[in-house]
Amino acid sequence: MLAVDVADSRGGARATTATAKAHTPTPPPWRKATRMATFRPAIMTNSGRERRRAPRAIADFPIQLTPGNGATPARLKDLSTIGLCCTSTREIAEFTKLGIDLQLPGHSRRHTIQGAVVRCDAARGQKDAFEIAVYFTEIEPTTKQAIDDYVATSAQA
Repeated sequence: MLAVDVADSRGGARATTATAKAHTPTPPPWRKATRMATFRPAIMTNSGRERRRAPRAIADFPIQLTPGNGATPARLKDLSTIGLCCTSTREIAEFTKLGIDLQLPGHSRRHTIQGAVVRCDAARGQKDAFEIAVYFTEIEPTTKQAIDDYVATSAQA
C-alpha cells in the first residue's frame, strides 16, 4: 500500500490513498540458468546424495578408443554400465561418436561398445594427456552384464 497526496484543481490539497505494488520483474525459471547444461558423471549434491545413475568402479587397465580415424590407446580410470572415464594422449572432441574395445581383467572375451565423448579435458598432473568421459550409446546385454559384475566386485569410484 502506498499513500499519495494529490492536489485538487482549485489548489487545495486533499489526501487520498492509492494502491500500488512495488513491481520487480523476475525472470522465468528457464532464464535463470546462464550456462548450458553439461553431462558430468561424478557430481555430489549439497546434501551428499549421489546423482550418478549407475555405480562406478575404479579401473586401471588399457582400452582402445576408435573415433573413426584410427585406434587410440587409452588407460581406463573408472567404469560403469553407462559410461567410462579414461586418459589418452589424444584429444577427442566432445560429441564425437567412437568405438570402445576393452577386455575386463580375468576375462578372455573382448567387448566392443559404442559411445559418445561427453567431456575431454587436460588431465591433471599429466603432461600431454587428456581425461575423456564417454557415455555408452550402444552396448550388448552380455557386455553390460559383464561390466555390472565387474563393478559389483571392484572398489567403488
